Amino acid sequence: CPVCGGALTIDEATGRVSCKFCGYSAPAPSQDVGTESLGIAMLERKAQPVRWIIGDRIIHCNNCGAERTIPARQLSMVCPFCGSTHVIESAGKDTFTRPDGLISFSVSEQEAGAVIREKLKGTTERIAGMFDDNRIANARMIGMYLPYWMFDVIADVMQTIRRKERRDDGWNYQAPPIYSNSKFQDAELGVLIPGVTVPNPLLLRKLGEFDTGRMIAYEPELLARYPAQLYDIDFEKASLDAREVVSKRMRTRHTEQNSSQDTEVTVTVFSKSMTFTLLLLPVWVATLIERDGDIRTALVNGQSGECVLGKAVKA
Repeated sequence: CPVCGGALTIDEATGRVSCKFCGYSAPAPSQDVGTESLGIAMLERKAQPVRWIIGDRIIHCNNCGAERTIPARQLSMVCPFCGSTHVIESAGKDTFTRPDGLISFSVSEQEAGAVIREKLKGTTERIAGMFDDNRIANARMIGMYLPYWMFDVIADVMQTIRRKERRDDGWNYQAPPIYSNSKFQDAELGVLIPGVTVPNPLLLRKLGEFDTGRMIAYEPELLARYPAQLYDIDFEKASLDAREVVSKRMRTRHTEQNSSQDTEVTVTVFSKSMTFTLLLLPVWVATLIERDGDIRTALVNGQSGECVLGKAVKA
């Protein structure tokens, strides 16, 4: 409710919303109350989209579905994500949006390997080794550029603060709530959302931050050494994840700044506008084959050196 901050209810028969706390009533908006649809947050590119020329051939994995470009150097015909040899060359596609920028590798292959070895010495891995023969028998590593959608989001924030009253004996009692309502704008810039389903986006989000200030403009020759994985999550689907991330960050930020033992804070975030770009970010992808035959993926942030290990799966 814009008057008292209470929850609004909708009467489908009359097409109006009303507040049971203060009596406010108004015509229902065209969107569902309290939801954020793509119609609310208008998406805009920061640059005009250009068709991504990826060559006549790409590499496709029949096991996990991952696709990547073919760099100038010869590639091993083994999928770096699942270890499958069911990899074929496929006809190139011309329906991809060209990346806007790229961040070069700062971490070498040797440095990435050292980080992975150190990660495998961790307490959790040692404990797991007591029950399973998860020692590494073989490993393959490849540097790849993974696609990320980067969003800049401007949102309207509605904040309601309810102050509690306290009796002398320290017991809270139900007193008439005192509301403080405010509406303002906030922004989150450089929100990165993975553009792929393989490797698992949840694993990718543990890779830490990338310094997008070091981004350079995309040029095809930049893929001469390392291949680029092709995105399979488009910007519209990624925008849903971006709005969820932004909404959570803003609710946390504006709740923590004003909450105390004597107040309750409610924050509602409505995305107002979003701009997006497509980036290629450097990641070392290692396929680790354990002695018991299980396969796991290790990822290393090619800029910061942050390392994450996936769960072991049967070959």
